[in-house]
Amino acid sequence: MNDYIRCLLLLSLVIDTSTYGPNTRAQKKGDIILGGLFPIHFGVNSKDEILESRPESLECTRYNFRGFRWLQAMIFAIEEINNSSTLLPNITLGYRIFDTCNTVSKALEATLSFVAQNKIDSLNLDDFCNCSEHMPSTIAVVGATGSGISTAVANLLGLFHIPQVRKEGATYVSNHWTQT
Repeated sequence: MNDYIRCLLLLSLVIDTSTYGPNTRAQKKGDIILGGLFPIHFGVNSKDEILESRPESLECTRYNFRGFRWLQAMIFAIEEINNSSTLLPNITLGYRIFDTCNTVSKALEATLSFVAQNKIDSLNLDDFCNCSEHMPSTIAVVGATGSGISTAVANLLGLFHIPQVRKEGATYVSNHWTQT
């Protein structure tokens, strides 16, 4: 019953913050960070944009319980690993999980967040700031469902040598063949 109440509380938080942005992610600090990209919503509201001003972030619509279960499964697995004394002793796994809203644009926006954090880490700015609130680099990304979304994410992550693991187990193979 306690898990049921916790699930309802988490669900209410996700539903209330359906506008995608930097504050709408599941995040936990750790020594090693795993990224996650899951379709917590099915799509976005389309807006007629006037090109004279900066575009606003689109609002995600229609809640996707399957995507929410994938998010829960990733968090549960990470917590189980962290609570084990035999798996990864003295190392804590963390996570940054974003809602892709089942769209390529939102998935790439989240992917750029992983890439940007990794690039900031590579600059080694510890001498210039008090980085006590610092989040380590994302070492791998789980998810991005659907072949079109996953391929776009894989192409961007590959440029920065960040591995991607898909739940489907399929791999993206480039059509570039070398001739000998």
